[in-house]
Amino acid sequence: MLKRTFRCIITNFIYMKKTLCLLTVILWGSIASFAQTLNDAGEKFNQGNENYKAKNYAEAITSYTEALSICEQLGEEASALTPKIQKMIPQSKVQYAKALVGANNTDEALTILEEASKEAETLGEDKLKKSADNLVANIYVAYAGAAYGEKNWDKVIENCDKAITMNKSSQKAYLYKALSYSEMEDADAMTAAAEMAIKIADAHNDDKTSSTAKQVAGTFFVNKAQKLIADKKYEDAITSLDNAISFSPSSEATLYYKASCLNKLSRYDDAITTSLLALTTESESSEIRNGINLELARAYEAKGDTANACTYYALAANSATFKEEATQKMKDVLKCN
Repeated sequence: MLKRTFRCIITNFIYMKKTLCLLTVILWGSIASFAQTLNDAGEKFNQGNENYKAKNYAEAITSYTEALSICEQLGEEASALTPKIQKMIPQSKVQYAKALVGANNTDEALTILEEASKEAETLGEDKLKKSADNLVANIYVAYAGAAYGEKNWDKVIENCDKAITMNKSSQKAYLYKALSYSEMEDADAMTAAAEMAIKIADAHNDDKTSSTAKQVAGTFFVNKAQKLIADKKYEDAITSLDNAISFSPSSEATLYYKASCLNKLSRYDDAITTSLLALTTESESSEIRNGINLELARAYEAKGDTANACTYYALAANSATFKEEATQKMKDVLKCN
């Protein structure tokens, strides 16, 4: 019995010694693993940097993400490295998205940019967030352009509104809205969109967009005025023409139409003022210029100013369109020399 008890004690002692040795091995293994894991985080970060420099942005994102995952497990021990990795992830995503846009893969680019925007916002990286948001806005503007080509006006406006949400200074988004509202014959909405496009474009020295927006609005109101003139609604036509002039004050054709309406309303002084102003603008066509001369002649004739009437009828007679009326007035009515 005593021998059996002694053997049990010896056996337990040996077992405890082996367990203690095993625990010691595990402990030292864990410490070694901890040190290696921290090194791994640094290596992954460096891999990300190398991929970023080589413009392999997808691989860079993967390396940075793996490095961040390790750092999150390490906690305080990786506090110096973690923020560096965090910043590089959205930065890499922005660059990767640019490459995707260049490859016409805009849908994937949009998803990645939205992720980058949220991550940058969380980090307080305002400049990086703005860069991501502007790229998102540009993609939605591209979508709006495609929808415009398909004459899907509602879809154009929807995408433009998304673009403006991301970038309130997107002049092209406002321009597409103006174009779509013009097609929809929504004068108020078209005017508001065109005015914003012009305001933002002028602030960015974007003469092309500003000029296009002015042309869109001006053309809209001139077309509307022509319909009103056909219906003999001259007062309403003048209102529409004044709206066109507010966007393009030096339009010879618009001023010509206005002078014609003023003559029909017997507002001869205003017709003369408008016609003379039209003659100071750059000529768009000889036909329009001779039409202005005809309106001046009519107004001067109505006011009893024969000398000026004869002068401008003679100029108007240079056009085949107006020659018959102008010649008849000079010969049979005014007896011009």
